[in-house]
Amino acid sequence: MSKGIAGTVKVANAMLPLSLNGASTTHKFFPVNAYHRVLFHVFGSAASIANAVTMTCQTMQATSAAGAVAKVVTNNAATATVPAGIVAANVTLLNAAATHAITINGLTFTGAAATDVTKREFIASGNDAADCTALIACINDATYGVPGVTAAEGALDSIDLTVSEPGETTITITDANAAFTVIATAMEALVEVDLGALDIAGGFDHVGLRVTNSAAITTCTTAIFDSRYAPLQKVAAEKYDCEA
Repeated sequence: MSKGIAGTVKVANAMLPLSLNGASTTHKFFPVNAYHRVLFHVFGSAASIANAVTMTCQTMQATSAAGAVAKVVTNNAATATVPAGIVAANVTLLNAAATHAITINGLTFTGAAATDVTKREFIASGNDAADCTALIACINDATYGVPGVTAAEGALDSIDLTVSEPGETTITITDANAAFTVIATAMEALVEVDLGALDIAGGFDHVGLRVTNSAAITTCTTAIFDSRYAPLQKVAAEKYDCEA
């Protein structure tokens, strides 16, 4: 029976969910002798991530699984900075009025006397709950809404924004009137390293990812290995097809 994707790539946890605040950690180092390259996927979330907060992901190389004499892999780091490219956010409305506007992924939604999704206008009556409902309808509209972004009712007259299909888009809120309080709640990063970038001649045949957050973000990391051979994958349960 074919193992499909699991017979081609290996997936492993590189860092269990961990709250990082102004600190760096390289949770695990993996031997790379059986792989062409490694892709690290990093996910960070918090109830509130302030603007300008950063999550920096730097690949590291070492001579052992314990991380002996670890050093950076040159030119192999990525930094995510709020509020650009986030994957989830919360927007609270307070006394929105006509001309108050918010821009999501380049599309501007403006308060008005009545809702008109074709003009990206939502009713701004000062009734926060009603205004949220109207703005949600505008954002979710199939024609005039924000492609790839889903809005839903949040707590206390707010709107939860998420990407509709993870990996297909991100959320960037570039302009908002004071009537809107925008809070990022989740962000992602990808960093890939090729075996050829490591100092193999110097004995550096293990790779890991160092994550440094500038504020408290619960962060986890998954490593995906492009294998030279059919990878060994051990898990608690497995199913690879839909045959009887």
